[in-house]
Amino acid sequence: SVRIALMKDLIEAMLACGMDVCVHRSMDQKRLLVFVALTDGIALEHYLVKDQILLRVRSEVLGALNVAQLHDSLTSSPVVPFDPRLLSSLEKAGIIDSPVKEEFFETHASPKKGDPPSVLSSSDRARIIFRELTTRIDLEQAKHYGLLTDWWPVHTRRLQDFDNTWVSRRSLQGMFFRQPISAVREYFGSQVAIMFAFKSLYSKSFLALAPVALSFELALNIQYLMGNDSLHMHSYAKGFSACLAIVIWSRITANLWDRERQLLLELWGLKEHGKSQSLPMVRPCFRGFPGPSRIDANETEDQYSEFWYSLRMLFSTFVTLVFCGLVLVSIFIWRNQFESRMGVVASLYLSVIIKTFEFVFNMLADKLSHFDNHKYEDDYVNSLVLRKFLFQAVTNYSAFFYIALKHCIEPGSGTRYHLLRYELVIMQIILSLFAIAQVAWNILSVSHKVRRIKESEEVMSFAEEQGHYTQFNTHHQVEMMSQLMVSLGFIILFGSVAPIMAVFSFLVFTIQLRGYAYILATAARRTIPHENASCENWRMLMSGLMHLGVLISGLFMTLFGHAFKHSSVQTRITGVLAFSISSFITWGLVDLMVPSRSVDAELLQLRRSHVWSKIINTCSRVENLFQLGQDEIKGRFRTRADSHEVNKSPRAALAGHWSSISPVPVGVGRF
Repeated sequence: SVRIALMKDLIEAMLACGMDVCVHRSMDQKRLLVFVALTDGIALEHYLVKDQILLRVRSEVLGALNVAQLHDSLTSSPVVPFDPRLLSSLEKAGIIDSPVKEEFFETHASPKKGDPPSVLSSSDRARIIFRELTTRIDLEQAKHYGLLTDWWPVHTRRLQDFDNTWVSRRSLQGMFFRQPISAVREYFGSQVAIMFAFKSLYSKSFLALAPVALSFELALNIQYLMGNDSLHMHSYAKGFSACLAIVIWSRITANLWDRERQLLLELWGLKEHGKSQSLPMVRPCFRGFPGPSRIDANETEDQYSEFWYSLRMLFSTFVTLVFCGLVLVSIFIWRNQFESRMGVVASLYLSVIIKTFEFVFNMLADKLSHFDNHKYEDDYVNSLVLRKFLFQAVTNYSAFFYIALKHCIEPGSGTRYHLLRYELVIMQIILSLFAIAQVAWNILSVSHKVRRIKESEEVMSFAEEQGHYTQFNTHHQVEMMSQLMVSLGFIILFGSVAPIMAVFSFLVFTIQLRGYAYILATAARRTIPHENASCENWRMLMSGLMHLGVLISGLFMTLFGHAFKHSSVQTRITGVLAFSISSFITWGLVDLMVPSRSVDAELLQLRRSHVWSKIINTCSRVENLFQLGQDEIKGRFRTRADSHEVNKSPRAALAGHWSSISPVPVGVGRF
């Protein structure tokens, strides 16, 4: 049959690639399980060179290189590509005892018990195997057409190590936001690790903002209960304290995140934009035509026309905008239906509209991103991020922009200010409860599934058990981050109107941080450990939200502020401009006090560059490319300065004979 032929072809192809292949029957004798591993030493060295994998130098080598390390958290060990000639030169120089890669590079536990440690981590092996498999077959398409029942990267027993460091009872119940980011990155890849680092930092930041937000909310509600509506509105505009607090908080947190991200990228040896320095991974579903490679014209690789690629992108963007238009029409109809009877029921209707459209578009967004036919995984992720967040921003924020726009048309009353506050709080409560319930449902469902498997009489291996776990692929990761960005956007855009929302956002970030850590460590399939920690689109979207938040806060201040109650349009516009300018000046002051530049990342880069130069100089002296010591070099330079054959002017300048120095010849300095 076709399945048997495909299995034989895959086994032969993987064996030819130097992989270890094992075929077993399932415990119920109904399926064949094909296991692919990478343990052969010669094959490991082949893929180290072929895929340009970077390895970290052992810290013990630094002492042999005469590099002293300070006792801090910044390791000076650089990440360098594997080169057998480098090891041979270092052995001759006496830096390492033998030209074995394990002597020079850090090692990781082998996936098989009893095997010696290896320089390749578990995530490196998974990426290599996935790359070799997907260059020969599209696994998802084979699964879609029934040629494969399923496929997944298998967890190692090392997953149990996370029980004490990541999902222990103490870390889940306490206010501990520090994550084992390095361990998460080593096992799940930098794409997952950078998301947990983002959630950890913003959880701590929301914890700091929550008391300030509660104090603002308490003051506003006390004034409102006292029945002094004008005082309530005046306090909102008086010195724009709530607006300015959100502006300062968002800038400080964004700068802290930039610093942490820079340090993580430097620690992980990734490029400035968060992409791996190894060869990019071509998506298995990419469809192209053979043609000369753009990197090396002597090689052939699949290419796709830029014209047709742009047309595909244009079409998928058009479909996204059409769905955004449908959302706007639905919200307009909803607003007209509940104009005079806003309340909890109206908010529930709005939340149903939002979640229904999101459910439909989530299925469509992945198909549109596949339709774009992106060649590399990074481009696919960036496209999915922009498309999902654009749609979710329209569905979640447009109703509240509509309320503010309505007040622009019908000014003169504070009713809409209270209505906007009320609607924001109710909607944020509903959406936060939905996000929390989604995490709780995932935890309960996977826990029940795992418990049912363990309690069943059917005997099942650990590898088979993982086939019943939930998935956490790129689509789910982007969806998780989109929910967090929407919650963060509510604070940046509307936090000055309803500061209490900061508490709800804190709960969303914290529960997602705890919940998905538990899911990944207990009942989720292992993800493909992609080396993509760019988050450039997320940072760009956050920057856009911050700038838009300044404009919206200034607009709210002039629309609902008592000082602008009877002002003309020109005065209101001037107020918005004045607030925006003062906010940008405040950002400049914040940047001076909390700069976005990471000093630790720059220091780490300098340390590693110094170590790498020591390694290169050591190898150069061994290979007779740097024969002279410093004293010999100075002596040769001095001899050259005293030589009549070189030039007389240096000798005259050194002796102080200024009159003997000739004028500059005509033509010197022309190009």
